[in-house]
Amino acid sequence: MKKILRYLFDIILKKKKILVIYRFGQAVGDHLLITGLIKLIKSQYDYKIFVFTCYPDLFKNNKKIEKVFKLKFNLLSSLLVKFFNFLKCENIKEFLNRSNNPGKIFGLSQFKDIHITQYQSINFNLNINYENLKNEIFFSNEEKDIFKKKFNLPHEYGLVQSGGKVSFTPNREWGSENFQKVINELKNVNWVQIGGNNDIILKNTNYFYYGNSLRELAYIVSNSKFFLCQEGFYYHLANAFLTKKFLIMSGFMHRNNIFYKNNNNIFIHQTDKLECYPCYKLYKCDSCKKNLQLIKPSNVVQIIKSNIDI
Repeated sequence: MKKILRYLFDIILKKKKILVIYRFGQAVGDHLLITGLIKLIKSQYDYKIFVFTCYPDLFKNNKKIEKVFKLKFNLLSSLLVKFFNFLKCENIKEFLNRSNNPGKIFGLSQFKDIHITQYQSINFNLNINYENLKNEIFFSNEEKDIFKKKFNLPHEYGLVQSGGKVSFTPNREWGSENFQKVINELKNVNWVQIGGNNDIILKNTNYFYYGNSLRELAYIVSNSKFFLCQEGFYYHLANAFLTKKFLIMSGFMHRNNIFYKNNNNIFIHQTDKLECYPCYKLYKCDSCKKNLQLIKPSNVVQIIKSNIDI
């Protein structure tokens, strides 16, 4: 039965040049990375792409996609994903590296030389050139007008994100106190903070956005003059835009895993002094913590000043 279903789906999808990409789960960053993958696939292949995702807002207004379907966190969506996994069709691909070990070490540790997007799409079996990888978010003019009126943000502002996803790994946190010192030193910057509703609100900032709208969040990121951030979803989101990004890099991953070519990224790190670099530990690493402490706020201030006219 399985072979017959797979055979039928393969014939239909190949004939119509359809590629189905799906991802289920709460890791919003992984869903975002699909936008960059689609950009590459469309530039190299003539597929009609259909996406199944838990975060369809990330794909809104993307003309490279035929249709986006929302996967909800319910039994029906779970069964659909299991059906896709059961079929294992050539043109139905899960954006997830199943070799990923959810244990104590991130599975990416075996792939230091490639971007995380390539790692998650290894099973696609397509000859994709990942060199010009760039995530994509698209706004309509109507959206821009609505967001502009809603937020009334400064004409120019620096963006800061001080909290990270510690549930994944605790080894990327520079500390809100260090971000606060940077803000205190750069008093002439109109600072806007983004993050979760449990993040510490930094002083001397104009605005703190902790809403649940990915569209609104992306708009705020896209209009910033520069962005001071840590590794994770916010960094990858900012790489949908040409905003200059100052990334506090912990050494948890290799720089190759998160590098975007020609996209205004400045890595601030001391990884040459980190014995376990790249670390990939999902549990607390004392070496990573000590290494992050070598990144001084005063040095970050100087790097920002030397790269931004403020």
